[in-house]
Amino acid sequence: MVVLCGSQEGGGASAFAANTQDPDHQLAGRFHAATMVRNRPRTLGTWRVTTTSPTTADCVGQLLGGHAHQDPTTGRAEVLTAASTVGILLEGPDALHIGWQRSVNVTCDGATQDDGQHCACPAGLAARRAAAKRGDGCRPRLEVRFVLADAPAAGVFGFASEDWSLVEQASMLREALDGSRMPARARLRLERTLHTLRSGRVLACTRPVITLARADRKPEDPSATAR
Repeated sequence: MVVLCGSQEGGGASAFAANTQDPDHQLAGRFHAATMVRNRPRTLGTWRVTTTSPTTADCVGQLLGGHAHQDPTTGRAEVLTAASTVGILLEGPDALHIGWQRSVNVTCDGATQDDGQHCACPAGLAARRAAAKRGDGCRPRLEVRFVLADAPAAGVFGFASEDWSLVEQASMLREALDGSRMPARARLRLERTLHTLRSGRVLACTRPVITLARADRKPEDPSATAR
C-alpha cells in the first residue's frame, strides 16, 4: 500500500545526509521509541512520531495507525502509532551517521575530536563499548535519515538512538550500502522483550532494530521452486 501524501516541511535531498548538522526543521518529522510520563521516560511498544506539520501527522496516522494530537508543551503534532515495524528507504551509507561523545562539550567523529585533538577511543566497536562501560570512552549517537517506503512524498524523517546494539547494526549496514546507487529498502522496528529481575519483578524492555528488507526474508521452500 502506497499512501499519497506530501510534507509541508523540509526533507529535500540535503536532509538525507545524516552526517550533516541539519536542524530538525529540515525533517518531515522524527520517530521516537519512548515518551515522557510524569517527567519520567517510558519505552514504547509502537513508534511515536512528532512533526510540526498537521498534514504529515495525518499521513503518518493513515499509514501506521493512530490519531494525531498536539503536544501542549512543544506545540508539535504527535502520533502514537499502532506500528512496531515500519518499512523505510535508506539513501546510501550517509543515511546512517554514527557520532561519538565523551561529555556534553566533547564530541568526535571516531578519530578526531571537534576541537581538533586526537580521540583516545579504541578503533573497534567492541573495544569502544568496553571503554564506555568503564567510564573512560565515548558514547555513541546514531542518527538515521529515511523516507517511508509506502509514503515517500511525506519527506525525510529522522530517528536518533544511543543504543549500542543498534549502532553495531548501523555500522554493518553502512558497509552493505557502500557504493549503492539506489535507495535500499529496510525495516525499522521496536523489539520488545521481558526481563526478570532477581526480585522476581518482570520488566518489559524495548530496543530499536534496523535491518535491510532482504535480510528479513525467510529462505524459500526448495520444493516450491524445484522444476
